[in-house]
Amino acid sequence: MKKLKLKIKAPVDVEIEEIPVVEVPVVEEPKRTHVFAAKVLKQAINPQWIYCVSNELDLGRIHVAIPRRLTNKLVGKNIQVEAITDITGTSYRYVEGQPH
Repeated sequence: MKKLKLKIKAPVDVEIEEIPVVEVPVVEEPKRTHVFAAKVLKQAINPQWIYCVSNELDLGRIHVAIPRRLTNKLVGKNIQVEAITDITGTSYRYVEGQPH
């Protein structure tokens, strides 16, 4: 077996530079703005989303996130939807605990 010879390198003087402090912007937590009733129009291609139209508000067709276990079970039904607003915009989510 061949023995490996270790090369010993001389220590290098390293200058430590100060890292500038970066200010991180404060991100607000998402806020639940309101809850409203909506009728499910159809299932989206992505199984975790459905298309709905609001019964109370004039929002047009909206995309609503749903639990995966409810895929293809809500089409044609009325559901409760909550609107969640943060700095990126408003998203809509299915309200848990509804009898279907």
